[in-house]
Amino acid sequence: MASEKFRQQLRKEAEKWQAEGLIDPSVFHRLAQRYQFHTLEADRQSRFIIILFGLGGLLLGLGLITLVAANWQGWSRGVRVGLLLSLFIAVNSAGFWGWHSPQQRWQRLGKGLLLCGALLLGANLGLMSQMFHQSGAVYELYFVWGIGVLAMAYGLQLTWLAILAIGLIGVGYWWGLPNLFDPGETMRLSVVMQYVPLLAMVLYLPLAELCQSQWVLVWGVVAVVSAFEVSVIRELSTIAPSFLAGGVVTAAIALPPLLLWAYYPRRIDIRLQFHAVTSRLAILFLAAVCYLFSFHYIWRDLNVGRNEEAVLSHPAVFGQLIVFTSLTIYQWWRLGQRRNRGWRLAFNSTLVAVTSVLTGLGVGSAVAGFSLFNVVWLPTVIYNALLFFLAIALIRQGLNQEIRLQFWAGLLFLSLQIFSRMLEYQTGLVFKSVIFFLCGLAIVVAGLWFERYLQQE
Repeated sequence: MASEKFRQQLRKEAEKWQAEGLIDPSVFHRLAQRYQFHTLEADRQSRFIIILFGLGGLLLGLGLITLVAANWQGWSRGVRVGLLLSLFIAVNSAGFWGWHSPQQRWQRLGKGLLLCGALLLGANLGLMSQMFHQSGAVYELYFVWGIGVLAMAYGLQLTWLAILAIGLIGVGYWWGLPNLFDPGETMRLSVVMQYVPLLAMVLYLPLAELCQSQWVLVWGVVAVVSAFEVSVIRELSTIAPSFLAGGVVTAAIALPPLLLWAYYPRRIDIRLQFHAVTSRLAILFLAAVCYLFSFHYIWRDLNVGRNEEAVLSHPAVFGQLIVFTSLTIYQWWRLGQRRNRGWRLAFNSTLVAVTSVLTGLGVGSAVAGFSLFNVVWLPTVIYNALLFFLAIALIRQGLNQEIRLQFWAGLLFLSLQIFSRMLEYQTGLVFKSVIFFLCGLAIVVAGLWFERYLQQE
């Protein structure tokens, strides 16, 4: 079904066409049946009713909260527990009933109530722990809350519940991260915290396929990659620069873009859409890495070790590296088999694979203490060249395939590289102003030309 805004504009234009004699009434009738012009007024009325229900529900909720707060201390523990559970069950039951209603307006209201029920779950957990004197860290509350919402998201397959669950577990993870880096701190969820990258991949990616949501996929990938990089940084903070440290860094940089580029879900109906998202995220990750290591001062003291032992001190990191590496090899083997004529890769896949491996090897060699990378200017030139060619490739692909996102992304990376180099090195203000002016003018001209090119096509 087309969007409501498009249907409204089409109805106005169709009425003008019929009044001007461009189309006859039969054509207008077919357009009205195809795009359901008769439901536009009903949709507008239902939206107005939902707004009234939402405003009324908000006021009723505030009144109920005020009443409960005024009498909370005077009620017994049993009354308070019963009130919390009754409110939680009532809101979720009403939301589930509305979500299963055949009418669209009640479905929207039901989704809103289910989202409200997920928020009430956190309030119930916090108040219950307070009433029964169950103390604990704040990050544990967010973890348990997020797991509960995640179970609701799996059962109902709702996008907003899935995003809320990923956000809650992410808040719990980042809140408890300082304790994970402190070796003297005891954590009840230390094992879960160490295996968050692997758990996030196992839990979030199948949920994105169930919800058929690209937004759940994006946030799930962000959660997996960020947690994986954090676990690697934690490992590197305990081992000396060596070939082992270089291998860990190489895997941390090369595995995410390789795995994202080769990811194809099992479901055929969402395979191309999901691959388009993950391939763009892979390019974005590569561009971010190249941009980070294009600064010359990054390479001056790339020494991340704190002791003299080149031994992996956290088995969880080693195990997850093995899992991610094996999964990457398997996904690339599947990618090569998709052509049904012997194992081979397309040119774009080969280029991404080579770039990812070289990008990881460059930083890994420097961490390992390879003498060639002790020369500061050499890796700086290499990563600036990689960023430049990556931006040019995005611009070229955006022009060939007429995709705005890729064209503007390549133009943004190229402009960001020029601006960063101008600010990084000591040059005259007049020279900087001229370069900035020329770059700005080039971006405006290129953007106007590209938009005009798309309109002509």
